[in-house]
Amino acid sequence: MATQIDVTLRLIDMMTSPLVRVQNEMERTARAHQRMGRDIQRIGDGFSSVGESMLPIAAGITAIGAAGGRAFIDFDSIITGAAAKAGATAEEMEMMRQKASQFGANFPISATQAAEGMDRLAAAGYDANQVVGVMPSVITAAVASGEDLATTSDVVSNALNIWNLKQGDIASNAMRVADVVQMAANKSSLSMTDFGVAMQYAGAPAATLNISIEQLSTAMAIMKNNGIEASTIGTSLRSIFTRLSSPPKSAAEAIERLGLQVKDTQGNFLGIQPIIEQLRTKMIGMSDTEQVAIAQALAGQEAYSGLLALIKTAPQDYQAMDNATGSSQAQFEVMKGTLKNSIDGMLGSLESLAINFGSVLTPQIKAMTDAIGGFADMINTISPETKLLIGDILMGTVAFTGFMLAIGKVISIGG
Repeated sequence: MATQIDVTLRLIDMMTSPLVRVQNEMERTARAHQRMGRDIQRIGDGFSSVGESMLPIAAGITAIGAAGGRAFIDFDSIITGAAAKAGATAEEMEMMRQKASQFGANFPISATQAAEGMDRLAAAGYDANQVVGVMPSVITAAVASGEDLATTSDVVSNALNIWNLKQGDIASNAMRVADVVQMAANKSSLSMTDFGVAMQYAGAPAATLNISIEQLSTAMAIMKNNGIEASTIGTSLRSIFTRLSSPPKSAAEAIERLGLQVKDTQGNFLGIQPIIEQLRTKMIGMSDTEQVAIAQALAGQEAYSGLLALIKTAPQDYQAMDNATGSSQAQFEVMKGTLKNSIDGMLGSLESLAINFGSVLTPQIKAMTDAIGGFADMINTISPETKLLIGDILMGTVAFTGFMLAIGKVISIGG
């Protein structure tokens, strides 16, 4: 019995030391695993923190990219249409594109608005070089008057067409028209739209009779200040021009009675301003009823109130448009300093930047969209059986992706 006990104790002594070493090793391994787990967790938290920090930046970049892409797409569509209407070559279209972007950066408008103005000019029969030459004056007049760029573009382009000012230095002629329109707005309540409406009726007869745009604008401004609406101004002036240059019986009798000179020695119309000056002198001393009767005979029933407004206006007011040079630029400088136009200028610069990025990336975007479109076209041509097989593969991919995400989550939790 003593021998068995002795053997048992010696066996225990032999096993204890190895077991203690195994226990210690397992504890060290466990501690190492714990440290490794904590390290991995910290690394994961670091990655998560970086990702979360980058989220606002990534979202901002995505938003800017989307806005820039949208701006470029709209701009590209408009400027391409404008170039087509202007009959532009590829080089001229690129020139129009660059100029529109430049206008958006340099003026308190967007490049897209500049492209829309170009499109209106091109639709009015202007070629690419004429469009680019006219646009600075159009923009200046629009900002100076606070009017819509498209409306201003229509008014300026129509005036250039009516008075045949597209010949020669079209940029200088466009600035002249812009100055006259701006001065008319400064001297009266005649808006850009009003100017266009009145000119629609009176412009062509005035230009045919060699009445300058300055003289016509003066008459329009005076009549507007006397409470006459734009369309009535136009029709009244048209009637006055017609009846004075080619008088019917009643007008001819009134002209003869007054000894009024309406034509020069070559038989050309003398002009509205010289005739008004004669009428103002010759009607001195007449009773009010006689003045009305003379005005009705000369201008007609519908237009005589406009003629009386011109006659009753002081002579110095007829010189207003002679000093129109520089009017739109001076007012532009004033308006450019307003908070609204400063903000518009900033937004225009940002849009031009986005458009320029879009222009640079166009080949890559086009290649990508063409590839996707080509792939879609290829898919459309395959058999229904093949489409079903592709669908099964895609569904299997989705299912496998979900499985892998779930397994990954389980492993992460285990770690």
